[in-house]
Amino acid sequence: MLDIIEETREIKLFVLETNGIIFGANKSFMKEVLDYSKVYTRISIKAGEPESLTWRTGAEGRFYELPFKAVKYFNDKAEPLKRFRVAAMTDPRIMSSSERKKLLGGYGKLTLF
Repeated sequence: MLDIIEETREIKLFVLETNGIIFGANKSFMKEVLDYSKVYTRISIKAGEPESLTWRTGAEGRFYELPFKAVKYFNDKAEPLKRFRVAAMTDPRIMSSSERKKLLGGYGKLTLF
């Protein structure tokens, strides 16, 4: 699909929305995506704790750190290209302030900001 997007002149930009799990598990996928000039990746972080990841997404808690790893990989390789961003789900109606702090603390460990 990304090959078709890249070859279609009418498409100027394609936003790839991901939870980051596959990219965190295998860095080579990130490298492949960066080969496409029209692809802008947005990594959505949905939890600050393993149990919350399972509750919100159905993903096993053991995969909790993979989205953060994906952010690190993209930050190291894609940031100079300005082709990725992070979206953090921090709605206080579904995330406690302590979990929100953990989530944002995970970013701090990656030295993103």
